[in-house]
Amino acid sequence: MRLSLQVSDEATVFFDIDAMLRALAGLRDGRASSISTCKQLLDGWNLLEDLARSLDLAMNEGSARDKQVQSKAYQKLFWGNNLPAVTPEGKTYLPLFLASERRLMRRYLRGL
Repeated sequence: MRLSLQVSDEATVFFDIDAMLRALAGLRDGRASSISTCKQLLDGWNLLEDLARSLDLAMNEGSARDKQVQSKAYQKLFWGNNLPAVTPEGKTYLPLFLASERRLMRRYLRGL
């Protein structure tokens, strides 16, 4: 179902895809990801999925296991943003990504 909505914003927004890819390449085993890394990756993930959806491109291809790992990685990125509305006061979550999550995120985000 298509809605007849017009969304506009006078402010121009730029997103540095190269910075997202550098953040993605910088994920390491046993090293927690910073809030800024999580924000960069989550913003990029959302942007690329929105763009793919707008162009009717296939997304989330892969096995059920791949989709489960992607979902888990996405959740870690979301919580790793430490948004005030969902993060308890005085708490911070800095996620560690498993090798399988890093591998699938790289393949998925580079493939969108």
